[in-house]
Amino acid sequence: MANSKNIIPVFFAADENYLPYLSVTLLSLSEYAEEENLYDVHILSLGISDESLNLTRKAVKPNVKISVHSMEEKIAPIREYLKVRLRDYYSESIYYRLFIPSMFPDLKKAVYLDCDIVLCDDVAKLYNLCNLDSDLLCAVTDESVVIQPVFRKYVERHIGVGDPAEYFNSGVLVMNLEGFRRERVEEKFTYLIKKYNFNTVAPDQDYLNFLCRGRVRYLPEGWNKQAIVGRDMAEESLHLVHFNMFNKPWHYENVPYEDKFWHFARKTPFYAQLVRGLSGYPEERRLEDMRRGEKLIRTAEEIYLAEDDGIAEALRYEYFNEISFA
Repeated sequence: MANSKNIIPVFFAADENYLPYLSVTLLSLSEYAEEENLYDVHILSLGISDESLNLTRKAVKPNVKISVHSMEEKIAPIREYLKVRLRDYYSESIYYRLFIPSMFPDLKKAVYLDCDIVLCDDVAKLYNLCNLDSDLLCAVTDESVVIQPVFRKYVERHIGVGDPAEYFNSGVLVMNLEGFRRERVEEKFTYLIKKYNFNTVAPDQDYLNFLCRGRVRYLPEGWNKQAIVGRDMAEESLHLVHFNMFNKPWHYENVPYEDKFWHFARKTPFYAQLVRGLSGYPEERRLEDMRRGEKLIRTAEEIYLAEDDGIAEALRYEYFNEISFA
């Protein structure tokens, strides 16, 4: 029967520690999953126990299939390069999405989602919304960049995205996997990380914006609505909420759209753990989050004011599309 269904491939990157939050995302995906589709969920990871994952498997609908894929073979040869620029709350898992095209050569297109997301609509609509041809991916403009002058200058000067409104958030992507393979995006990324390893604010996102510039189809904001105070949108336009940066409803109260998170959190096997995490989030961590947010802005400014003219300028002197990547 599954073979007669429309298959919707959806990818995540997570470890054991992030599974409670991913479970909320998966419960929201399952809530809106239509019977005629098979939701083929792939978790890219360096370790999630079957015991923990089976709790979530039991909570989702039968047509939501969940499998885990080890990233060790892909990451091990370049781990030393990936770790150089990681800071704050980032881990090497942010890069996993770049390896989906080569790891799944039979797939033509796929959805990638971060784990701090709540769906308010069927993810199959997102998948079917993007009939990719010459574009490499579909994405939503990064709202936090557009409203922050320092970030705007950073993406213009360092990343080479001339219009900040064209700088996308990499937490919600519909990827043209055939296009990524054809354009050798993974090889180009590996070349860049080994030869330059540019200083960045959002490592995977910055590289993807550079590598895919001019080849992006932009989606309505409602498909990646960030939980930013004072920037709510009409409910009928809201398809997906992204609790990125530090606005995590499992750490803070009064986060925009927190009711949507807790609606699904109550249905997960990790609800008690999530509640304890909210009530027990230390004051020193809250202060540290504030400092990290301020540090991100300072770092962006320091990077674009440095003598290094940025990724785009450095590569202007290379015949980038002709590189052999040897």
